[in-house]
Amino acid sequence: MTTRIHVLSLSDYNEGRLIGAWIDTEDQTSDTLYETIQTEVLNKSRSIVAEEWIIADHEGYPFDASQLSLETIEAIEVACNISDNREAMLAFLSCFPEYRQSCHCWRSVTDAFEARYQGEHDNDEMFTEDYVHGVGLLSDASDLLSRYFDWDKFERDLMFDYCSENNHYFYSN
Repeated sequence: MTTRIHVLSLSDYNEGRLIGAWIDTEDQTSDTLYETIQTEVLNKSRSIVAEEWIIADHEGYPFDASQLSLETIEAIEVACNISDNREAMLAFLSCFPEYRQSCHCWRSVTDAFEARYQGEHDNDEMFTEDYVHGVGLLSDASDLLSRYFDWDKFERDLMFDYCSENNHYFYSN
C-alpha cells in the first residue's frame, strides 16, 4: 500500500483557492519532501508570498498523518523500510501512537516492533487458537478436559493483553 500526503498552499487556502498536490512519501527524506512541496505546491501558488503549507489529507497510513511533521513521516518511512513487513509496521504505529513521536530513533521503534509482533491472523479466534497451541496450554490436558475449555472467554481475556490492526497482532503489555 502506497503512503502519500496531500499538501496545500496555506496562503492560497486562506485566500479561497485550493492549490495542492498528492505527494508519495515512500523512500523520501524530509529534504526531498520539502523540495517536492516547493516545486509541486508552492511554486504553483498564485499568492504573492507562498511559503507555508499544510498536510490536508493522507492515504496509506492507518492513523492520522495530517498532524505529523515531515521529519516524523521520513522516520516512519525509514522504520517501514527497515522492517521486512511494511504493512505490519504501519499497523504497529497505529496500535502504539507513542512510537510515532519517537520514530527519530528508528532502532528503538524496530526493536519494539520485533519484540511485540505476534504475526498476522484472520481474526481474534484464529489468533487465540494459534496462541493456545503455540504455548501448549492444552497439550497435557485430557480430551475430556479440553472439551470444556471455554474458547470465547479465553479469547476475550487474552485480547486484553494484545492489540490488533489490519489483522496484525501485537503484545501490548
